[in-house]
Amino acid sequence: IFAKWESKNRQLLANLKSWSEEDLNFYQLPHPLLGNLTVREMLLFTLHHNIHHMYDVQRLLDMQHE
Repeated sequence: IFAKWESKNRQLLANLKSWSEEDLNFYQLPHPLLGNLTVREMLLFTLHHNIHHMYDVQRLLDMQHE
């Protein structure tokens, strides 16, 4: 699962290189709970969401070693 996430993350970062700052703030994507977000907002939300899950995984790993 991590290898697939890492691959997709690399693809996302590579594709973002062609986006301008203006485009990141202009184009919007639908979020099921938050409504329309700019691409920049969606990227920041995704980062926050991924970090949240990383902490969950770390917590579960720590519980295994107790």
